[in-house]
Amino acid sequence: MNLERKRLIIIFLIALSLRLTLFLAVGPWQHKVLKERIIISDSYRYNKTAVNLLENNAFSISKSSPYVPDIEITPIYPFFLASLYAIFGYKTYIVILSQLIIGSITCLLIYKIGRTLFNEKIALLASLFLAFEYSSIFFSNMLMTETLFTFLFIVHIYFLVKFLMVDNNRGLIYSAIFLGLSTLCRPVSIYFFLFLLGTFYFHFKKNLRVGILKYSILTLVYLLTIAPWMIRNYIVSDKFIVSSMQENVLGWRLFSESSAPVPCSPFGDLRLCGISVPCRRCRAQLSAPAFPLWGSPIWREFNASFFEGEGAAVEKAEG
Repeated sequence: MNLERKRLIIIFLIALSLRLTLFLAVGPWQHKVLKERIIISDSYRYNKTAVNLLENNAFSISKSSPYVPDIEITPIYPFFLASLYAIFGYKTYIVILSQLIIGSITCLLIYKIGRTLFNEKIALLASLFLAFEYSSIFFSNMLMTETLFTFLFIVHIYFLVKFLMVDNNRGLIYSAIFLGLSTLCRPVSIYFFLFLLGTFYFHFKKNLRVGILKYSILTLVYLLTIAPWMIRNYIVSDKFIVSSMQENVLGWRLFSESSAPVPCSPFGDLRLCGISVPCRRCRAQLSAPAFPLWGSPIWREFNASFFEGEGAAVEKAEG
């Protein structure tokens, strides 16, 4: 076994053990823990959408018929949940365990990228930083999109680096596909392909014609990846968009004071949303930055509720 393989195994085991420690401390297989700490806020919406996909063949958060098509939630994560539910049953802890593995694999990809771009020392430091990074450990133990999105986006970066280093057209195609999949997981990356224009310009400045061709291929494949979902949204809402929240990606409404607060779905009370993590709609309309939440009162209360069970108020709201 060579040195690099040993390092990858050690990084993976460290990352997985840290995530498993929180998993065992919280106990997401317990029904009370699920109701009070796991399936709350946005997690409720992802879970309900996945259940409706399996039981009612509808991409909707509606509790009963008619199932109103949802155009805010992007499809990858609910389909990910639905796939695992279809195989293992409605066992949320199986989803979380799979996320622990996905999060640990992401650390290995960071090592690969760092070694390709820089050197083994930087690669090792970067991968260990992600392995120990608290929010990564935390969100991998929640029913949230962050872990899967990060994995898909890092895979995009991995293939993009491979393409730029060895001019591998297959890497270019895979990079564009995974950028599309990451956007369909979280619309925060919807405009990222525009920022890659500068990367392609500097990399191909000695042969701009080739650079323009390669960038056009990436853009085309990326748009083709997200187009089916945009067409679906146009059919159900007359809006050719990935998500109704994509305007917030550029901060168009993050600081809008004219917007009246809309009750947080599905709880119907904006104050209850503030007990844990506000949904994306409330984050925007409360004139609060979506990121970073760390250090904010909401974040601290959410962090406390994860261990102390303050999310019980959400269960009461549903009743």
